[in-house]
Amino acid sequence: MVADIPTYSHQAGSFTVLLLNAQKSGSTDADVCTSSKAPTSYWGQVGMQFDSNGVRVGYTDTLKSCNPSFFSIPYSAGDSMKYRIYIDDASDNWYMWVDNLSDGNPPYAFVRNVSGSSLLDNDTPQTSVWYENPNASTVNWDPGFSADPVVDYASFQWTDNVWYYWTGELKSTIGCHTGATTGQLMSGAFVGSPHNVTFDVSNMDSLCGQS
Repeated sequence: MVADIPTYSHQAGSFTVLLLNAQKSGSTDADVCTSSKAPTSYWGQVGMQFDSNGVRVGYTDTLKSCNPSFFSIPYSAGDSMKYRIYIDDASDNWYMWVDNLSDGNPPYAFVRNVSGSSLLDNDTPQTSVWYENPNASTVNWDPGFSADPVVDYASFQWTDNVWYYWTGELKSTIGCHTGATTGQLMSGAFVGSPHNVTFDVSNMDSLCGQS
């Protein structure tokens, strides 16, 4: 996925995240944060975390029990960041990879060897673009964002080594109030021009989390 670093000033709550996730083919969804389940089940994640430290670009995986680590990659608000998760089939290495497209410097990556890796699962929420936060809907965390975060596009690389825009997608809500719709929380689509999705943080604040 490609997304710009938003202007952010922490106001309340713990954290929010905008992430790219990918799961090893044949994994069990419920096992992705249990390190002892690797390498049979494995999952990786890379993206942005917003909290009292500002904006940080980070990654995690099953062997980290889903606890985040952060790159020391330089960036400024408005920079365009490309995030990738991919497998080198010959070596079974996974790459949680990020490149600041606005500064011309080389990309950063965390590399993990996961035996038996070949393809990613494409029929699970664990392979997705993901916006998440654990805050209660009474916290009022959304004023920290000067504008709604936007993912410019999401794409995948098939076995022919060609990159394609997503050809299918399923929007879903998890942990939101009964009756909250995907249309209230996000707009746009990764399928069809302009290939982007905007996340409505004010509606997420009021419609998601525990009251």
